[in-house]
Amino acid sequence: MFRNISVVPVALVLLSSVAIGSENASDNHDIHGRSIPSITADLAEYSGIDVNRVEAWGDNIVVHTQDQNGANRTVLVDKNTLRPVADGSNS
Repeated sequence: MFRNISVVPVALVLLSSVAIGSENASDNHDIHGRSIPSITADLAEYSGIDVNRVEAWGDNIVVHTQDQNGANRTVLVDKNTLRPVADGSNS
């Protein structure tokens, strides 16, 4: 009987942890208020950058891509304009 009672609180804790984790996972699809698919599409359309991955980097966005030779590249872009930041500061 005591075994059944102790399982219920544990199950509730596990379920609440899953719910919290799923909320956080959905939050991770935005970077500086823009969706990752939107950032990826805009970079491809307007800058010709084929994006592998994007990440927030301070007030900017780091774009991971490959050049024509297959070498991995990173480009730091402004979070608002998605234009490359040449000197490491916002433009």
